[in-house]
Amino acid sequence: MKHTLSKISTKAIVSMALVVFVACDRSDGDLGLPYVDDDRVNYGVLESTPIVMYSTSYDSVRSNSPETGVGMFGGYNDPVFGRTDAVVVSHLVPSGVPSFGSNPVCDSAFLFIPYTLQESAWYGDTTAQMQVFVNTLRDFMDPDSNYYSNRVFATDQEIGNLLMDVRPRKKVLYEHTTVARPFMKVPINQSFANDVIFPLEGTGAFESAESFINQFYGISLSSDANAEAIIGLLMPSTDTKLRMYFRNDDGDTSFYDLRITSSGEFVNTFQRDYSTAIFDLETQDSINGEDAVYIQGLGGVCAALDIPNIREYQDSGWLMNRAEIELPVQEGSANGYRLPNRLQIVRDDTAGRRIIHDYFTEGPSAVGGGLTTGELRDHTYRFVITRQMQRYLENKDTTVRFLILPEIAVPDQTRAVINGNLSTLERAQLKLYYTRTQ
Repeated sequence: MKHTLSKISTKAIVSMALVVFVACDRSDGDLGLPYVDDDRVNYGVLESTPIVMYSTSYDSVRSNSPETGVGMFGGYNDPVFGRTDAVVVSHLVPSGVPSFGSNPVCDSAFLFIPYTLQESAWYGDTTAQMQVFVNTLRDFMDPDSNYYSNRVFATDQEIGNLLMDVRPRKKVLYEHTTVARPFMKVPINQSFANDVIFPLEGTGAFESAESFINQFYGISLSSDANAEAIIGLLMPSTDTKLRMYFRNDDGDTSFYDLRITSSGEFVNTFQRDYSTAIFDLETQDSINGEDAVYIQGLGGVCAALDIPNIREYQDSGWLMNRAEIELPVQEGSANGYRLPNRLQIVRDDTAGRRIIHDYFTEGPSAVGGGLTTGELRDHTYRFVITRQMQRYLENKDTTVRFLILPEIAVPDQTRAVINGNLSTLERAQLKLYYTRTQ
């Protein structure tokens, strides 16, 4: 494939560049001309390269014990993305070796978990009531294994349920908590303590977290199809506990705590129903592309980007100076919903999905992917992928499609609608800046 460039004198180029940049900060009129950015850096000649974008699933995100410590449960309907339901499962670990005494009987028990104060972990209508179910786990959760967001954990008996007002901003101080903060408080059946926990005394189960986890697998927190919000919970904390109040035949009254700490694991899992979404993953056009693509956190849907003609540039005598992907957010699509603060780009290699080479050589900040907002409140994501593109041209990597999605290590339900390559508005672009070597 030949790329014909207009031969224009240096003086004419400078004059035309001034007209382009004064008239508009984004214009296709600068294609094929030497490009100088706002910092007066000359990247070389700019060429807009054909791309194909469409939506695809990304359902294998590792989701156990994220660094934020946030567990998520509930569900809500998104008019664009359909239904999402979240379940969090967690180990409980002992607070010490107990002495329950003779014939202990539980008088009452409660599960206390603080809401996270990070509003980025709340989605949907947090003013609506929500049904909470607490179940024991049937599946063993190995602390040394990785678990993913599409995992379904089998449960056993229901040990608690509550129709609650969420109120994630209302602070409460209980006599046994360290600070006033918003809490979820769920009553737990006394039979759980009487039939499951008290009989473990003397078995060695309370000697360590590992011993207890091997005897009691943990709990699950979920809601139902009527849920209208997903709520973030601060899982490991000094105030997260299942407290059991009891008495015994010796006349003693006391309590015992099971805790959620870093000694155990918790896993966020998500179930998606795209039957009411405005897009159909089964009919995405991977040959010609789409007018819009959809990106969703934690193992939902993501954007795929193909560069069909990349090999045609190998014999063009180019030196790649810069390769930049520009992804405009569809106007109005974020109203009432939060956009991801940052997106990530990976190669969908047959050997496994992996981040692009530029993350290693240039660093994450150079690659970009952060959300930027223009003067007219237009939102855009940009990636610089120069090293990876050069490796494609030099046959150092197999040419595969890119996947673009929210940062996978963050428990985040934000989402974005991006103008695709067929959009009639400002469309997604791959811009290549190059210098001819011959």
